[in-house]
Amino acid sequence: MDWISLTYGALLMIAAQTLTWFQIQGQFVWPSFVKYEWLVIILPSIPISFLYLYSVKFLVAGFGGAYWPSRFVSFGIGMIVFSILVSTFLNEGINLKTGVSIALALGLVSVQIFWK
Repeated sequence: MDWISLTYGALLMIAAQTLTWFQIQGQFVWPSFVKYEWLVIILPSIPISFLYLYSVKFLVAGFGGAYWPSRFVSFGIGMIVFSILVSTFLNEGINLKTGVSIALALGLVSVQIFWK
């Protein structure tokens, strides 16, 4: 396991998931996202695609060429980023069901990283 590649991959995935959240959920935060929806669709799409592309590249390298761990880690990071941003920007708290789901996502990431 290459921890440097995993770190780069995770950081790029966090950035990609964050930008994706703003691109998709921004319409509920800022009215201008609805007014200029084509700009919101087009402008961030290429940078977001590069972030996903390179994050998966680094994650797969970090897991020694295994593909499934990168998918599970990406999913787990997405769940965590989504929950933080929804709580912060849309004031939707974390109830028991959501908390258990986040804990499972953290568990999923932990299994992929720490289980030898």
